[in-house]
Amino acid sequence: MKKLIYIFLCLSVIVSSCRKPDEFSDGPDLYDVYGDFEIYSPLEGSQINVDFASGETVFFNCELSKVVNWQLKITGSNSGAEKIITGTSKTLDEEVALWDGTTTSLPIFRVENCNVELSFLTNETDTILSTSVFVTTPKQNDGFVITDFEEGWDPNWSTFVQSGKSMDFGIKLDGTAPQLARYYNMAGTVDWDWLTGMIDFNASAFGESTMSLSDNSDNLYFNAFVYGDPLYPNSRILFRFDEDENLDGAFDITNEDSFGYEIIINWSGWKHISVKYSDILSANNSSGGGVHNSDKLNRVSVLHLADPNSGYAHSAIDYLIFTENEPLRP
Repeated sequence: MKKLIYIFLCLSVIVSSCRKPDEFSDGPDLYDVYGDFEIYSPLEGSQINVDFASGETVFFNCELSKVVNWQLKITGSNSGAEKIITGTSKTLDEEVALWDGTTTSLPIFRVENCNVELSFLTNETDTILSTSVFVTTPKQNDGFVITDFEEGWDPNWSTFVQSGKSMDFGIKLDGTAPQLARYYNMAGTVDWDWLTGMIDFNASAFGESTMSLSDNSDNLYFNAFVYGDPLYPNSRILFRFDEDENLDGAFDITNEDSFGYEIIINWSGWKHISVKYSDILSANNSSGGGVHNSDKLNRVSVLHLADPNSGYAHSAIDYLIFTENEPLRP
């Protein structure tokens, strides 16, 4: 019996020694992990110009000697927009380093040259590779745009501003918009009321009594860019959505639904906010039954709020847009 066991063990050793090396390779090559870090090829874009509006994309290539954590940072030379792409690999290619024109940090990219930097998150090198790509046309977003303020004031809108101190409500053109050139500013001091001012975006601006939206409120997202002033972090914004459920051309607060989405602005700079329409809470005790009828939306209002004891308050909005299937990808 002992002789049979000995023969079996010998045969096992012989068979194992005949296996190909790659049959033992369940994980990465040891050199890919522990070898010296080297750059085999420079950082290059797949094209020097990119037209995102027509559906083009651009990807970046680079060959390394080993697997490392890396970061691609794309910065618009005029807008200051940033796109960050990170990965862990020894090769950058279309699979891991593709850019579709979206941004990580507002503002949105514009027609401009973009600087591209590749850095490596390793102690073995502080080398930064660079290249550039020119955006001939920025990414276009599908959706129903309520406004981006580029056409100026629409006479079908309405507004109310309190008679407080240093009131500054209006469209601005000062080079700081997160999308294109214009945005709507809201600022002032009101020491007797939470409301400092508001603006109504009425469906009549589109020549209709309701906005042309999907009736699937579970699949519809409201998006906006909202500015937080680091010097005056006391603003709130209430987005209100009034529905014309009997389609008589007007909203009746006593028997039709109004929904509200309030945000406390506790950040600095521009930020993209998004909310699913069916998740927005009732603002008038479900007077119309509390059912979200997004295809019967008659008006979107933006109310700028601040504690009357907190003094001067300042915020701003831009690019109000409804998207379907997912939040806006700016």
